[in-house]
This record gives sequence, structure tokens and C-alpha cells, in this order.
Amino acid sequence: MNTRIDLSAAAFLRDRRHSYRRLRTETPLAVTELNGEETVVLTRYRDVDALMRDNRARVQPATGEFPSHLGEGPAALFYRLSLPSMDAPDHTRLRKVLLPALTPQAVARMESWVTEIVDRRLDEVGDRSVIDVVQQFGNTIPADVPCRLLHIPAEDTDRLVSRVDELNAVFSQSDMGADALARTNAAGRFFFDYFDSLIETHQGLPEDDFLGALINAEHVGHMNRQELATALIDVFMGSYHTTKVSLTNAINALALYPTQRALLVSDPSLAPRAWEEVLRFDTPIHFRHRYLVEPLTIHDYEIKPRVRVLLGLASANWDETVFEHPDVFDISRPANRHFSFGGGGHFCLGAQLSRLEGKVFLPRFLARFPDFRLVDLPHPRHNDLTFVFSTRLCIELTRKH
Repeated sequence: MNTRIDLSAAAFLRDRRHSYRRLRTETPLAVTELNGEETVVLTRYRDVDALMRDNRARVQPATGEFPSHLGEGPAALFYRLSLPSMDAPDHTRLRKVLLPALTPQAVARMESWVTEIVDRRLDEVGDRSVIDVVQQFGNTIPADVPCRLLHIPAEDTDRLVSRVDELNAVFSQSDMGADALARTNAAGRFFFDYFDSLIETHQGLPEDDFLGALINAEHVGHMNRQELATALIDVFMGSYHTTKVSLTNAINALALYPTQRALLVSDPSLAPRAWEEVLRFDTPIHFRHRYLVEPLTIHDYEIKPRVRVLLGLASANWDETVFEHPDVFDISRPANRHFSFGGGGHFCLGAQLSRLEGKVFLPRFLARFPDFRLVDLPHPRHNDLTFVFSTRLCIELTRKH
């Protein structure tokens, strides 16, 4: 099976659920070209799961080899040193440095001040009748949390948030032109300069502090300065983007499925399950990639080494052979093993932090505004191949008395 597809076609991007369903059912292995690179596309859950777990599947086509279209500027440097782009042994070494600060136990100890952040942002709504969820909650709460962890002053938050999407583009599987690369390089230089200064400003923090522990890791030789700065950028961007998108998606889904909203209002203990369903139902990151170190045959097609394999995370999350009624938002869904945090050795380190924010936000928002409704439809979406999210989502608030 060797069907060629165009992932940039407007018709393909317009209705992702339909497009991915057709691939799963008719062409579970397809071929395309991205950034001049031959690419195999897998969209079924079992195929994505197998490649995520396969030790023969790596992020780099060969050790130390990275996408040529990123050039040699700050964006390329960030990509090379970022955990999602690393293979063992460097990935293992740096993940071991970061993991203790983001274990479920460590994140659970953050709940009190995460709750304070959520309550403060909910209080700021005041007496407004209509708000933009993206601006009011999506751009604030998911940034406030890593800013607290990393000792970033509140007055710097907007500057950082405004550049995230530009730098995040290095992880997109879409083609990248010269203008986009220039913006991404500028964002990379900004983030490296900012976090290098932050590191210098906070020398001497205790080792039981999140930032202090990472700075100490540089002092004892577990990472160098560029790796440390990149790790801090990863923490900020990773924590911000997925949670921002999912907070907005959660409110949209709860508006579209009032019976599920009523269920969560009546039983706030369902919030963790509801958050997992939000992540599955409206996946924040649609594609990740891998390369094989030896030939592998899937669906009677031999995938050769150094050929990029695109893993359809969103498509896998909507696979009807795994999830009953996958296009329905169901917060009671059991065994919700989605791929929104990736899988295998590259499972997202910040998953527990995102889960905490969702668990805290959903019941507290609904306790105040159980009868909100969407307005100013349709809401605009950023429709990149990899990153799909609402850029505005307006709701009318009806307060609970």
C-alpha cells in the first residue's frame, strides 16, 4: 500500500475527523512529502502505539542528525537540545535530571498554590458578561504556573507568551518557509537570552526549589548551560501550550455537550476523567515523528531507515476500534489511554502538571459559571498540521447565585 496524500490540502485540513477516518479505514499507511523529505503517515491506534514503544524507532534519522530546513540558527539549536528531539543517551540523562521535580508526588504538593492561581484568574472576570476564554484563562493560568516554578516576574509573562507559538513552530511537521524560519529564529534568540539572564539572576537558590535544583544540576555537571536554558524553555513552553489549548477545548466541549457539563457540575470528582477526555476528544498535538534504525514492514509496506514516519496522535485518539463512539465527548469514558502526552520513552514529563491544572480548574469554573454558553460563533482556529487550537473562544457568563 503506497497511496500518496497531500497533508497541506485545504480539504484535508478542513475536517480533520473525516480526513483521519478515511486514512484509518482506507489508507492506514500513506506516503507524503514534508520539507522535501519522503514521509510515511500512520493513523491507526495500534500502529502509533507500536512505533511509540519500539526501541528501533528514534527521533533523529541518525545520531546527531537534525532537520536541515531549520538551518543553524537559534531555532535549530533549541530543537537539537530540546527533549522531544533527543534520543538516548542524552535524552535519558536529561530526563533523569528533570523527572524528580515533576513526579506525581512532587506535582501534588503544588495543588494549593495552583488553586490560588486559578481562583485569582476566576476572580478577575468580575462582573463581565462576555469573555474570551483564550485571553482570560488560556493565556494566563497555564503561564502563571510555570512562571511560579521558574521565578519569572509577572510583568514578563506577556512577553514570553507572545513568542511561544513562533518558537513552537520548530516542532510542527508542516513545511516551513524562509519568513517563518526567520520569526522562529528571532523567538529562539529571545528565549535563550531571557533564560540565560534568569539563570544568572537566581544563582544560589536552594536545591529543594524547582529552578534551584536545575541550576544545581549545571553546577555538578549533569547538564551544560545551553542544555539548562533549553530545559527551562521546554518547561515553560510545554506546560503553557498543552494546558492553554486544553483549557479552551474543555470549555468548548462542555458547551457543546450540556449533559456532560451537568454530570460534572453534579459530581466534581469526575474532573480528572473529564480532563483526560478533553485531551483525547480535541487533541492539542496532532502529529509526532519517528525514524527507524532498521527496515520494518507495516501493512505490506517496507519502511526503510532514515525515512520519516509521521504518527497521527489525534487520529489514534479517534480510532473507533479502540474508543467506542470516538467522536462523542464522554467524561465517563473508561480506560482512556490517549496519546495527547505522547508515549513510550518520550511520554511528556509535564503530564502530571497539566492534569493538576485541569483537575483544579474545571470544577472551580463550573461552580461559578454552570450555565455559560458560546457566543460570537464560529470561533477562529489556528489550523497548522501539527498544532490545532482556538485563537478566540467567547462565552457569555451566567453566575450561580
